Amino acid sequence: MRKMELLAPAGSFEALKAAINAGADAVYFAGSDFGARKFASNFDDEEIVKAIMYCKTHGVKSYITVNTLISDREFKKLCPFLELIYTAGADGVIIQDLGVAKLIREQLPDLPLHASTQMTVCTPDGAKQLEELGFKQVVLSRELTKDQIEEICKSTNIKAEIFVHGALCVSYSGQCLMSSMIGGRSGNRGCCAQPCRMNYTLDGKKGAFLSLKDLSLINHIETLSQIGVDSLKIEGRMKGPEYISVVTSIYRKAIDGKTVTKDDIKLLENIFYRGGYTNGYFTNNKTEDMYAPFKDENPYLRQTKHKMPPEKEATIKYVGRDKAKLTLPSFKEKNRKGMSLSVRVRSQEQLKAVLETPYSTLYIPAGLICKFASSLDLSKVVCTLPRLDMDKELIKTVRDLCVEKAMASNIGQIAPLNEMGFKVIGDFTLNIYNSLALKHYKEIGLWATCLSQELMLPQIRDIAKCMPVYCLAYGRLPLMYIENPPKGKSLTDRQGTTFAIDGHEIFNSVPLYMADKTQDMTEVGIREGIIMLTIEDREQTRTIINAFAEKASPKGNFTRGKYYKN
Repeated sequence: MRKMELLAPAGSFEALKAAINAGADAVYFAGSDFGARKFASNFDDEEIVKAIMYCKTHGVKSYITVNTLISDREFKKLCPFLELIYTAGADGVIIQDLGVAKLIREQLPDLPLHASTQMTVCTPDGAKQLEELGFKQVVLSRELTKDQIEEICKSTNIKAEIFVHGALCVSYSGQCLMSSMIGGRSGNRGCCAQPCRMNYTLDGKKGAFLSLKDLSLINHIETLSQIGVDSLKIEGRMKGPEYISVVTSIYRKAIDGKTVTKDDIKLLENIFYRGGYTNGYFTNNKTEDMYAPFKDENPYLRQTKHKMPPEKEATIKYVGRDKAKLTLPSFKEKNRKGMSLSVRVRSQEQLKAVLETPYSTLYIPAGLICKFASSLDLSKVVCTLPRLDMDKELIKTVRDLCVEKAMASNIGQIAPLNEMGFKVIGDFTLNIYNSLALKHYKEIGLWATCLSQELMLPQIRDIAKCMPVYCLAYGRLPLMYIENPPKGKSLTDRQGTTFAIDGHEIFNSVPLYMADKTQDMTEVGIREGIIMLTIEDREQTRTIINAFAEKASPKGNFTRGKYYKN
């Protein structure tokens, strides 16, 4: 079997020791800030240096998670932390934010960059883009099948890392706003409140309809080796040392070609239980059986005692790297101009309604552009793409119609769109959160972009606008993007709030509404406010557009999103 790295989690120093003693090749962990599991024990500055050195002396690699979105003002705190882990000898840093990537690549070029699963890399084009940006390893989206993983491995030289065991998010990582928008705790900022684990009502039935069973690929290790995977990752920085020890030791056996027994499988089931295990995405068996339909109050109910292996002796002497000093670049702010309004449609009925109005810019899915091309002023049209992938032949047809602009929703779409000759506008799903990230995206081909919808207006003001920046002025925000969504039309939570399900997306119960606050958006440098239509019908579309023309105060239930609150 081709050698693969076994990567284990550590939310505490005891968990880190357990991972190493159980046979991990590498361990990933976080400091007190900037990690996607803010509520794990984690490591303060003194402890993280100690942890990195401990790994080094035992011949184990240390990967530090800095995989949250970083605001401009937070870089002053981030820089000393990066200096600290670099000097201590970290073997890699796992990141989501391209602004952080730019800072590290330019000033700490020998600190390997690993792309977090929060970057939603799920295509060969996405992996190739990161490889060109200097990333050495990429954590692929958990929703990929065996064949999709193999295609990425064969198409690029970047090392492919996949999750093989542990909790599954129901939404694509990096594309979930539910905790942020309904509870004020952002998953992209490390504070997810896990609303997916709560009970809901789905078309009259009650259950945990967003709670997936845990992932287990223990029976597919040889296949993973054959298709080219480089690193096998265990989820669990919120779990204790005993869990880490059990899971790591059994996967160690499998990677080493030893027989995994029925007792081993039973131990995996008993150490943690959330309705059983699934390998649904990997084997492309996307059924309702992936879900754990009833919420366990304590998923450790079946936990059994496990004899921890003895602590390994240190084998290597290590003193760390030379000290580094990071400097933050300065940015020149471009002159701010007034803000225009545009409309983004997703249905034929919405498009027909908008065509009855004096629209400026119109964002339209590729299929609708082809269908209504003769009725459109194509100079005012932006082609929108699916969230993750793209039909390149269809998009080329749109380009042949002389449509000049297209919107990239995923990092893997930017280069192909540029190659076709489009001016590329970034969607808010790229999660651009700071000036460095904005500049980095400009360098890889964006002409303009939407910013993250998790930014407050003062944070948007802080961002140096090296290209035109847009934000939503209206719309029911998609709170989750789910590969295998619940089979129903809506979910209702314990408070009686109902969320519409449409295709792969779950939408907020109330729309973002800024018709009466467009001046506030203009003052922080937003050049275009987008009216994003989702489940609205033809008449509702007319009403919304008229409200913005009149700058009308809101009627009924609405939200201001994150613009005025964290």
